[in-house]
Amino acid sequence: MALLCPAPTQAVALPAAKTAVIDQRVPLCRASGSLRCAQSMVVRYWYQRGSDQRRLSWVYASREPVSKGRTYVARWSYRVPGGVWKTSGWKQLRHMPRAKFAEVGWGKGGRTGRAYPRGTQVCTEHKGIKGRLCLSLK
Repeated sequence: MALLCPAPTQAVALPAAKTAVIDQRVPLCRASGSLRCAQSMVVRYWYQRGSDQRRLSWVYASREPVSKGRTYVARWSYRVPGGVWKTSGWKQLRHMPRAKFAEVGWGKGGRTGRAYPRGTQVCTEHKGIKGRLCLSLK
């Protein structure tokens, strides 16, 4: 799965009976040297128009370049406004065959996921790379 970086937030209003549901798929990446997306993340969340709750469907993280036979791990974290950081455990990235990147994901996608308040910060972090990629649920 190739990501174009940077990309604008994509909002899609889906038809609903009474209340419109907004789906957000937000890509984010960090360049390093000649690589456009050495480290990247995508967050998908949804909410009903007018609601302050955001349901986080999935979080995706990838990195490049990767070497065959080497293990890469990442984790994700979040902080609700005024709260403390909550962090997942490390999870191994899958090396994509015939590709120069590895990826990992958390969640199920679709209209699933735990509810977080608007403004919650979501981050991914790769072991061995300084810094995290973070975004805020709008």
